[in-house]
Amino acid sequence: MKIDKITIYNLNSLEDEQTIDFSQEPLRSSGLFAITGDTGSGKSTLLDAICLALYGKAPRFDGAQKVESAKLQMIEDEDMRLQASDPRNMLRRGKKEGHAIVEFSTVDGKRYEAGWYLRKKRTGTLDKASRTLRCIAPKREQIDERDIPKRIEEIIGLDYTQFSRTVMLAQNSFANFLKAKREDKSMLLEKLTGTEI
Repeated sequence: MKIDKITIYNLNSLEDEQTIDFSQEPLRSSGLFAITGDTGSGKSTLLDAICLALYGKAPRFDGAQKVESAKLQMIEDEDMRLQASDPRNMLRRGKKEGHAIVEFSTVDGKRYEAGWYLRKKRTGTLDKASRTLRCIAPKREQIDERDIPKRIEEIIGLDYTQFSRTVMLAQNSFANFLKAKREDKSMLLEKLTGTEI
């Protein structure tokens, strides 16, 4: 899998629409590049957006403690109750909608577009996030939203846990990968490289 383009709209510190097109110069001819910036500039949001578009989950919420049910009960409107681990928390404060879209290519020459979309209702509560997945080349195909989790795993060859532990290591996650049991690391690396040890 190769990421071709990332589009982010109103997520965390990134306001309005921001696009990174890896198929255009100077990124197209760069084999390797680094994401750098000040704290709060959007580095982790960029990584989270990739995972949101592909899997509907964001690494920043992995392991987040869930809000105690007693605290949730204090909020009368059920639609207003968001767990601390809910990726809808990524919508930029004061904005009515946001999204993350990733275009990517596979080794068999197919191109896909995966998206995660969020809107606020007129009441101010958040809708359930929606997802899209479509093949954009060589033949156009829209994948039913219910089939997206299974199809993403088939297309990429990794589930969310494998992807976030190996391909998209979030801050401090590299140490966790290094501390993983030998068998777990071997299995993940074998799956990534398509080899057997």
